[in-house]
Amino acid sequence: MPIAVRMLPILSGLLLMAVSGGACGRSIFPKASSSSSATATPTPGTGAFLYVANNDGKVAEFKRARSTGILSFVGTVNAGPASGPFGVTAAPQGSFVYVANTADGIHQYGVNLQTGKLTTIGAGVVTAGSTPRWVAVNSSGTFAYVTNFGGASISPFTINTANGALGANGSAVGGPLANPYAAAATDSFLFVSDRANSGTIVSFPINGDGTLGSPSFTSMVFSGTGMPGPLIIDPSGQFIYVTDVNNGTVSLLSGVVGGALTLVQVYPTTSPGTPAIGLAIAAPSSGNEFLYVANQSAGTISLYVVTPATGALTLPVVATFGLSSPTGLAVDPSGAFLYVTNQSTGTIATFAINATNGTLTAVGSPIATEPSNPASTPLFIAIAH
Repeated sequence: MPIAVRMLPILSGLLLMAVSGGACGRSIFPKASSSSSATATPTPGTGAFLYVANNDGKVAEFKRARSTGILSFVGTVNAGPASGPFGVTAAPQGSFVYVANTADGIHQYGVNLQTGKLTTIGAGVVTAGSTPRWVAVNSSGTFAYVTNFGGASISPFTINTANGALGANGSAVGGPLANPYAAAATDSFLFVSDRANSGTIVSFPINGDGTLGSPSFTSMVFSGTGMPGPLIIDPSGQFIYVTDVNNGTVSLLSGVVGGALTLVQVYPTTSPGTPAIGLAIAAPSSGNEFLYVANQSAGTISLYVVTPATGALTLPVVATFGLSSPTGLAVDPSGAFLYVTNQSTGTIATFAINATNGTLTAVGSPIATEPSNPASTPLFIAIAH
């Protein structure tokens, strides 16, 4: 049986355990199986470095050639128990990286701006709630929020802007949450994708001290097996896109500025009925805008052309390129290159983005996330500095 196909029954089992309060502390993507870190803030600077959360308990470090997009392996750093590293997020300053490990908490690192090596900040790991899955950082880089998938809550943190250290900022916040998956933040609102009621997006106002106000939620049009996953805010800060990690759709919501979201439309991917995982937006200097979605079990990327004024998407074009369980996506700050994790083969593929129509051209061959471990099982990606 193909690797990606095995994910779906395992996913259902993990969701049941999380709902009953017995979260297993593991990723929903099992080892040897199956946005983009999704924050409202574009990657800062020119994106000199790229980091990948691997499901073997490590983060892979890469230098990125800005003109060609080519990656060079730097090394790895430990990120807690294996099968635990999940979401990876770079702070807007570009010099701090945070990794959510579902088994033990949030791992925090400083970026060496010359080499790209990561150095543990303080004690390294910070405790959040049960089964932490994602870290969202506000636009100013002063506050962070962790989704606790097994704890039905959000853990708020302050960020020390001098050294990147996270500090607990009050108690975990629940509200209308069941299994919060991913999150994205502006300076005014935190948006969380959640399993409740076959899929909701929960909006929390962010107070001046970084604590969260009373939430509201927007129901999604998912089937009973639907599950909203990674989400991303468009460059204009008006719209949110969220994937369905079970059924292969992308939903568009408006109202980001005021925090009251409205579901505008649900779009099929090129592989409806199969998991749609990571997503990324490219906004090259041409003025055009493109959305990319990783279709895990289909081994493809869906390309949508975005209408910036409304957020509307065209019907997608499919890109294959021999991908193997693509999961995480990231676009460099210039909108010129797309990076894709191949989870089954332990590699990252690099593509040049056509600034006119968004089509992709492979750049070189995929590079191993860990040359010494073909079974590294990469998940999500962040670009920093």
